[in-house]
Amino acid sequence: MATVRQTRSLPVPGEVRRKVGTGQDLDRTITVGEYLQGWLAGRKNLREGTRRSYADHIRLYLYPTLGTIKLDRLRLGHVEAVFEAIDELNDTITRARDSGDLRLRARVKGRRLIGPATKQRVRATLRAALNKAIKQRLIEVNVAA
Repeated sequence: MATVRQTRSLPVPGEVRRKVGTGQDLDRTITVGEYLQGWLAGRKNLREGTRRSYADHIRLYLYPTLGTIKLDRLRLGHVEAVFEAIDELNDTITRARDSGDLRLRARVKGRRLIGPATKQRVRATLRAALNKAIKQRLIEVNVAA
């Protein structure tokens, strides 16, 4: 009843069935951003460099694009949007460096182009987090795999 009062609509039967089947709370839906922060906080035996890399991937690339999406609503298109945003950032940095506009160049000063290896590491971070979400029965499919 609380869900109906909050949303003013009936829940989708398939979603309710899935949540009941996986033992999830029917009233709460976690966002990707909330999940990623909790996932990282729960990783106890990480080397400091690995923890820093995961935190950077989440803060710089994953959270801005995926942070507000509900975890159980995450789709492949959302993950592709992360890499499209990275490509747009690379284009912005390249255009700024090539331009003669000092203000535009100052905005990207110190920013590096994100290469294919870093993109793969960002995807690996998301994939690892979503694998844990599958084990916790929060989602059924890892869209970053």
